[in-house]
Formats: sequence, C-alpha cells, structure tokens
Amino acid sequence: MRKKSSFIYIGLILMGVMGLLNIEVKNPNQVYAQKPTMKKLIVIDPGHGGRDVGAIVDEALEKHINLQIAHKVKYKLSQQGYDVVMTREQDEEVSLEQRVKLSNESNAQLFVSIHQNAIEDNVTHGIETWFESGKSASKQFAQFIQEQTSLATGAKNRGIKDYTSLYVTRNTHAPSVLVECGFITSDYERSLLSSDRYQEEIAEGIVEGINLYFQSEPI
Repeated sequence: MRKKSSFIYIGLILMGVMGLLNIEVKNPNQVYAQKPTMKKLIVIDPGHGGRDVGAIVDEALEKHINLQIAHKVKYKLSQQGYDVVMTREQDEEVSLEQRVKLSNESNAQLFVSIHQNAIEDNVTHGIETWFESGKSASKQFAQFIQEQTSLATGAKNRGIKDYTSLYVTRNTHAPSVLVECGFITSDYERSLLSSDRYQEEIAEGIVEGINLYFQSEPI
C-alpha cells in the first residue's frame, strides 16, 4: 500500500512540473493541425513584353528569354512554399507603372525584375544586378542575387550596380533588384541564355539568393 501511495505522489509531482513548464501531454491517436507559417510573397517581373521586345539579336528576343526564366523562378519558388506573383504571365505589354503598382498593392516582400543586357560589341559577357542607390536592403538583396547567380551559372561576376533612374527599383516599396542575366549581344552568351539548361541555372541562383536574403533577416 505504501508503494502504491509513493507512485501516486510521484505522479502528482511530475504533473505539477509539467504544468509549470507548460508541457502538453498529447494523445497519440489525436490528429494535430500544423501551426500556420507566414508565407513570403515575391513579385517576379519579366522585363518588356508585347510590342516592347527589349534587346533583339538575330532570332533572340529579350522579352521571350525574360519570360522563360521568370516562369522557371516562379516554379522553383512555389515548390519551396513561397507565394509568387508575376507582372506578366505571357507575351503582353505591361507598363512600368502597372508593375510597380502590382508589387506595392500586394505588399510583396521582394521584387525581382529579370532582364538581358546589351552592348555594342559582341564579346562583353557576364551577370550584373542593379539596385536603387540609397536603399540598403535592396543593396544587400542585390549582393545575394549576384553571388548566387554567378555561382550557379559559372558566368563572369560583373558585380552589383547602384542606379537612380530605374523606375521599378526606385518606386517599389519592397527591397528590389533588376537582374541582367547576361549579354544577349555576346555571341558566346546569347546561345546560353536561350538554352533551357542555362535558364534553369539562372533561376536556381535567383531562388538561392532569395533564400539567403530571408535567412539573413533578424528574427
């Protein structure tokens, strides 16, 4: 009898300790809902579209390459649980004002505009990431995107560039970047930019840059 009383006494003590520590005793047969986590909303902006073709060399049109990469980025982000909105889903003309308005009204956490570079010669190549001068969060975001896209593709890292005349990066509320994924005017790089495999590598780098940006945020 004394032994039984001891077990009861010990059990009461354990229950008290568990209560103080706020430990919940769960029924193994009960199904528990997952705690909701706040999803991050990313706006992906494929540059140009419709009548605005962007840069064009031979049969390579910038607007098409931008859209192809953007869809790959959207898919990869969605697979990782992000909410993604694109400023255009197809070959259509969307004004700069509309792109910014979409981002700001959706309260996006990040804005990524995808473009291809162009220059008068046919040898300059590599990746650049542009951000609005004076926006520290955008600068940090640009650094992550630039590093990861260069690593993923093996392309020449031309660094981040600050600018004050890019409408979308200047007027979006969220940290924003404009990624020049390569030079469509480069004979070497143009064929890569049009290839599905290389576009996948660019998309992977952009997604990894986004992940690293959020991981760097203070909790």
